[in-house]
Amino acid sequence: MKQNQNKKPAASPASRRARLNAQSAFGGKLLPIITICIMALIAGSLVVNAVVIENPLKYDDIGKIISAIGGLLKVLAIGIGTIMIIIAGIQYMTSAGNEERAAKAKKTILYTLIGVAIVVAVDFIIGLIGEIVGKK
Repeated sequence: MKQNQNKKPAASPASRRARLNAQSAFGGKLLPIITICIMALIAGSLVVNAVVIENPLKYDDIGKIISAIGGLLKVLAIGIGTIMIIIAGIQYMTSAGNEERAAKAKKTILYTLIGVAIVVAVDFIIGLIGEIVGKK
């Protein structure tokens, strides 16, 4: 007798069918359809409110970007060349008659001037090669 008191009363077959119909409606066929509809609404709102990312660069062409980077590198090379000439001049002044140190300073000045000359002339050289090849 005590075992019957702990058990819940058995549900009627009609209530079981109603519970199974509700579970199958939401767990079976209706839930995926609702999920797809919600995802379609979210995707539709994203398309309508699409974010447009503007080009952060001033240039639209890769050639213009390379030219801009080349111009920056040219300015840096000329600045570094100026600093190297100053350093080589200080080395020459402080050589105090030491021929090795004076020769090293002269070579530094010479190589720096050659490097700066090449950097300054690079646009001319590229234009000349373009004319020879026939590219405008």
